[in-house]
Amino acid sequence: MSRLLPGEFRVMRGFSLMLVKSDVFIRCCSDGGELDGRRYLSKETCALFTTEKSKISRRGLGFDKPDVVNESKSPCAASVPVTVYGHTGFTGTCAWVDPDNGLIYVFLSNRTYPDAWVNKLSKLEIREKIQETIYEAMKEK
Repeated sequence: MSRLLPGEFRVMRGFSLMLVKSDVFIRCCSDGGELDGRRYLSKETCALFTTEKSKISRRGLGFDKPDVVNESKSPCAASVPVTVYGHTGFTGTCAWVDPDNGLIYVFLSNRTYPDAWVNKLSKLEIREKIQETIYEAMKEK
């Protein structure tokens, strides 16, 4: 997805508004609370949102996190570092930030087509396999 210009708003068939919000929020947090040269969040808030985890789940306080205790329930590939944070939406789109490697992985999809109940995207672990392929390619370098 191309970067949005300040004040720009796009609606695309098959993509949720949540992706646009997530893109802006992820870009802001990955830049320490700034977006396009303007501060929206403190560095401390971004650190809290991207590193702290809930005491009762794998989720972070601002984003989802890898499940290092039970990898079979993790929304991420096995090779991601524990510092990764992101979001997976209902339609199957996801965005994951890896601050250790300077990587943002975005996967756009519409898993609700032709209906919302056949979730092959999750059952076949498509997002996780693509993410794993990215990390395997990075190891080869």
